[in-house]
Amino acid sequence: MNVAPADTAVQLRTAGMRFKAWPVKPTPLGNGAFCEAPGGVAISRGSTAMRFSKPLRVNGAFALRLLRFEKVIGIDHLGTYGASYRVDGT
Repeated sequence: MNVAPADTAVQLRTAGMRFKAWPVKPTPLGNGAFCEAPGGVAISRGSTAMRFSKPLRVNGAFALRLLRFEKVIGIDHLGTYGASYRVDGT
């Protein structure tokens, strides 16, 4: 399980992410497995222009990874990831 640092919300807010706390109680799935999201957040907008049609619900540790990912790809490349291409290559 990935544990988010205690200052996760501060880091996300400082970076400009729009989010709300998403408290999740551990839910048993069977065979001893649980579904949980420690320090869960529901992100409506990333630190750049990345937006989500529905809030992205993740644990705090993953939210920090997403923040780093946004910095790596940069705002200029976001259009490329959302572009559509023709299958025939034209």
